[in-house]
Amino acid sequence: MYLTKKQDSKSQISEYLNIFQTNNSFNEYNIEFVNKVVTNFNNFSNQWINPNFIEQNFVRTKIIFIDDTVQEVGAFKIRGATTAINNVLEIDSKVKSIVVASSGSFGISVANVCKKRKLNSLIYIPNNTPKLKKEKILSYDSKINENNEYYDEAKENAKKYAAKKKEFYYLDGCREDIFWGNGSIILELIKEYSNKESNFFEKKIAMILPLGVGSLATPCTILLKHYFKNATIIIAEPLNYCKFYYTFDSTYKPSFDKTIADGAAVKKLPDLSYNILKKTVDYVSINNEKEIIGAMKYLYTHFQIKSEGAGALPTASFIYNKNFFKSYDYVLIPICGKNIQDEVFKKLLN
Repeated sequence: MYLTKKQDSKSQISEYLNIFQTNNSFNEYNIEFVNKVVTNFNNFSNQWINPNFIEQNFVRTKIIFIDDTVQEVGAFKIRGATTAINNVLEIDSKVKSIVVASSGSFGISVANVCKKRKLNSLIYIPNNTPKLKKEKILSYDSKINENNEYYDEAKENAKKYAAKKKEFYYLDGCREDIFWGNGSIILELIKEYSNKESNFFEKKIAMILPLGVGSLATPCTILLKHYFKNATIIIAEPLNYCKFYYTFDSTYKPSFDKTIADGAAVKKLPDLSYNILKKTVDYVSINNEKEIIGAMKYLYTHFQIKSEGAGALPTASFIYNKNFFKSYDYVLIPICGKNIQDEVFKKLLN
């Protein structure tokens, strides 16, 4: 694959030239997928809270921050957990126990939904999972297994456990019925702006999306490319876990060192996400730890939003590459999670 690389401020942005519209089979999948998202949105959107839309002007560009930290679980992942568990139960109503792997917020969301549906849940987490995330999982009467060095190991161990314990259903964090729920954030954006902004679907729009396993980025890219004629997708990754960036440009190899963006600390992007994102994504942005912390400070200073590191990745890509976005009518920036301990957050602010 041929890539052209731009350097703008401290972050690196690479342009991926062979994109989405050349693949007809993907277009067919696209329409089917959009219908699934719309159906699940109509059926289950009362199970989560609409995000707050916060507007900010930058030259002639309107920046729309999409604040999904308003969810009870503190992150967008309640959406996908809701639709996926419902789909599992529709297929097999005898399922009584669910096991998942998570770096935190997905586990919290699964535990929350399982408690509501009177299901047992077991969450495999890395042994460095923040205390707050562990406490939230346990608060929903779930059990945890933290004998895992990192997320990818937790995933393998959860799958092995489910294979031995047939009463447990293994729910992967990256699957299509999770995408059905997480993609709803785009439908809420459309509902909010399509009537009050003239020719909204014709505007030049950029959306910056964080990347862990791709459970938010993947469905959002499909929906944006479907609804908007002139949409640009930018993926935001922490430098230490720049797994997607590295597949296009080997200049920056992921070190897998500890990152404040622990929700994006995934070593390998699942094939389901990768095979879609390589067609839909236009740019990849990587941000170092100082930039991620700078974005967390920015969100708190400007909007009093306490964001965890992974949730601030899109903001980091924007504030350290502002000139790149001057030509757009709208820039969409989700704020995805707030599951960070107060004392850790305060220390970062100082």
